[in-house]
Amino acid sequence: MDKKELTVPELENDRLAARDKETEEWLGKLEECLGKLLGSSKGHLYLLTQEIFTGNFTYDSCVVCARSEEEARTLNPSELDPDGGKFIEEWPEKPEYVTARYLGVASAEYQPGTLICASYNAG
Repeated sequence: MDKKELTVPELENDRLAARDKETEEWLGKLEECLGKLLGSSKGHLYLLTQEIFTGNFTYDSCVVCARSEEEARTLNPSELDPDGGKFIEEWPEKPEYVTARYLGVASAEYQPGTLICASYNAG
């Protein structure tokens, strides 16, 4: 097997991409900490995504209000959606299969455990 030699620009691009991702993660955590310190709200907004269930009658993503990333990943949009049905296998039961991205501090009108919006794939 031949090893591909990376050129200096390719190595630099890889390094910059990794640094950008680390910076984005750090800024998200900083914003979350600042929101908690300022106490402007009881909750934070998270974009939840999953790629386990991709067919009809499934949610692929949603925005929720939660106290923490860990709490957000346990929320199921079908259980929070007042118009949602109880379809089988529409959202992962295990939090480790849900990706959470911090969006910011929630306004006071949203309480933790609130579904803000969701992307549902109807049949």
